[in-house]
Amino acid sequence: MNTLRIGIVEDEIIIAKAISLYLTNLGYIVVFIAGTAEYALAKLSEIETDLVLLDINLMAEKNGIDLAEIINEKYNVPFIYITSNCDANTLQKAKKTEPLAFLVKPIKQHDLFSCIEIAMTNYERLKKSNPVSNDYLIVKIGNIFKKIKCTDICYLENKHNYIDVNLANGDKELVRASFAEVLSRLPTDQFIQISRFHIINHQHIIDTKTNTVRIGQVELPIRREKREELLGRV
Repeated sequence: MNTLRIGIVEDEIIIAKAISLYLTNLGYIVVFIAGTAEYALAKLSEIETDLVLLDINLMAEKNGIDLAEIINEKYNVPFIYITSNCDANTLQKAKKTEPLAFLVKPIKQHDLFSCIEIAMTNYERLKKSNPVSNDYLIVKIGNIFKKIKCTDICYLENKHNYIDVNLANGDKELVRASFAEVLSRLPTDQFIQISRFHIINHQHIIDTKTNTVRIGQVELPIRREKREELLGRV
């Protein structure tokens, strides 16, 4: 499981360093700081990035809006605009690039945290309304969003208001979410709900019996109709 990896595109180095410090304090990973669109694009090509904080008014050949258009076209990474003074014309252009949030300078740590919360919540809602094949499940654990590689998940267990996410390495994460919500965000070609309390990744199955399925050292009950569906996939 990985903490969200965030890139910063800001040409005022003092502001960029302050944002980086805030993100680190909040538990996120800063994967790059870029002062120009060109450098940011190079880093996006090299480094896995989950969210970009993007200054609209970059003083270079390409401004933040130009960069946002390229990010939408090539990288499909969500971004939050950072702005100070923004005229109506620039604001209209910025809105067309569909940012997930706007953050107004001067930036404070609690405002930054709120913006990231909004951005990731909106991003998850957008993905659910436009389903695609996802490699990661993004969940909120504690106070921050984290991502779990779907292939690392063995099974999920419903604990009413919480879900135990059991990983292949033996680790377990407790997530506050509804079972139906999490199921809707998992790749349907890998995961299947086998009972009221369990969703499994069929890639981790050891064997199946009439009423149970074994994943690692754990045997889980399986409903009869789900067993036939599961056998058709394995």
